[in-house]
Amino acid sequence: MYSQKCLSLDPLYPNALTNLGLAYESVGNLLEAEKAYKRSMKVTPRDEETLELLARCHLARGKHRDAVTAFTKLRDLLPEDLEVRRYTIWKPPPFAYLFT
Repeated sequence: MYSQKCLSLDPLYPNALTNLGLAYESVGNLLEAEKAYKRSMKVTPRDEETLELLARCHLARGKHRDAVTAFTKLRDLLPEDLEVRRYTIWKPPPFAYLFT
């Protein structure tokens, strides 16, 4: 895989980490996708694309609290983006932690 080859040369290459996350996500391996997105976010914490992918990955994994946190960070980076704002309107009920 091209992303893995890039990462063998530079383990902190953010584009390769994000692409690796996308590859994992495309085959249904959401846990590894989340790990790759998080590694990429450590290198480039203000990368809107990767942050949105991470937030959507959290949603797909049922990690709603983490998804809201990620979408809130994204909203802070992109305050005029209506789609991002749509995801941050919802607030989980106080007992939501019981279901995550």
